Amino acid sequence: MLSFLAAFLLQPPALIDQTHCTGTGQAARDLHPIGSGPLRLATVYCHQGDAVRHGFFDPFISPDGYQVASLSEFQPRGRLTLLPLSSRTATANVETNAGTFMRFSVPGGRPFVQWSDDSRFVWAARHRGEPAPGGWVTSPLQPIRVFPDGRVASLPSLDHAAGSLDGLLWAGGNGLALAKFGTQGGFYRPERPNPAPTMAIVDAARGRVLQSVLLEQLLSLAGRPVTSISYTSVRSAYAVQLPNGRVRALLDVHDHWVLWDQGRAPRLARNLQAASRWGSHGFDGRMLLAMRPGGAFAAACGGYHGACPPRAPRKGIWAELYDVDSGRLLWSLERDFDVRDSYATPTISPDGRYALITLEPANSAARLALVSMRDGTVIQMLPAPPSSVSAGFTRGGSALWVQSQGRIAIYRVTRSQ
Repeated sequence: MLSFLAAFLLQPPALIDQTHCTGTGQAARDLHPIGSGPLRLATVYCHQGDAVRHGFFDPFISPDGYQVASLSEFQPRGRLTLLPLSSRTATANVETNAGTFMRFSVPGGRPFVQWSDDSRFVWAARHRGEPAPGGWVTSPLQPIRVFPDGRVASLPSLDHAAGSLDGLLWAGGNGLALAKFGTQGGFYRPERPNPAPTMAIVDAARGRVLQSVLLEQLLSLAGRPVTSISYTSVRSAYAVQLPNGRVRALLDVHDHWVLWDQGRAPRLARNLQAASRWGSHGFDGRMLLAMRPGGAFAAACGGYHGACPPRAPRKGIWAELYDVDSGRLLWSLERDFDVRDSYATPTISPDGRYALITLEPANSAARLALVSMRDGTVIQMLPAPPSSVSAGFTRGGSALWVQSQGRIAIYRVTRSQ
């Protein structure tokens, strides 16, 4: 079956497979790339109802490009769903009992789920105990593997003298991760003490803590008093596994970038401080792609917040690319935008050639842009609705996907460019 689908993706026509949608012509309408470039629409998958959830956490496609996973935060609470792209029926539904604030970082944070590199399962975690009234958690996180057929396999417990496992952020698909121990006891019922809040690099597949650092040491790097330690001390975090097999993490600690390479002590990334910490970022270990602050971080309006003022675009820096080690600004992308304009999380292709970012439309629905990592040039545009869109690369960067409004479009990345 996989070779059959792979043959489809390698065909030359613009749209080669519409069999996964009802009303195939409608499904493909306006999904073709705009402008000349390496992208070709390959296939469109349609999913009805809440088969693919899109809420606080974006759905994410497996590395082989054939499966999708999504995580709901609320009703039902923290349900992890796995679904073949060619099907409309989920094959796995696992309750994680995830608490609202049991994320790795704030605001937003990332869920503790990640496809394995071979697409055989999802690295995940769950609270074994049912949540207490009010949504408080009652047990630490337990790392697990979730298979597409619904099987769940517990991984070895991750233990540290600092306390319970309160957060996981996977660094790729091999089981390495950042972990938090004894940091969020206030969200347990009964509450748990946090005498020495700690962050660690762990091998969850083997239940090993590889390196750890006290949060007070990170705050010291940022010039903050130890008395200010809280679960919000690390405001955002990004982690990858480098080609040498080690983890590299970039942390926003109270408005200071801190770089942590496995085997070395965390250090203040002094040359990188010009890169905005607010907004959304793409990080591949070498480069940091920073979207400008705004969107969810701008002043709220609408609904009970009151009417929104008219959109008033002004020219400004929409995205910037930095070299992480030197802190050098490589390029900036200017754009006319309103501070409330929203955007999807940017992503960098595995080969480092392209990035996929959001651009606010001028007179069309084309909001996603494939840009050159070399100079920030917009190469090609992709259509997407004004909200609830996620996108990323798959198949080692030879394809990318865009999910919105119950549809997942797969685009081939040709080598002609």
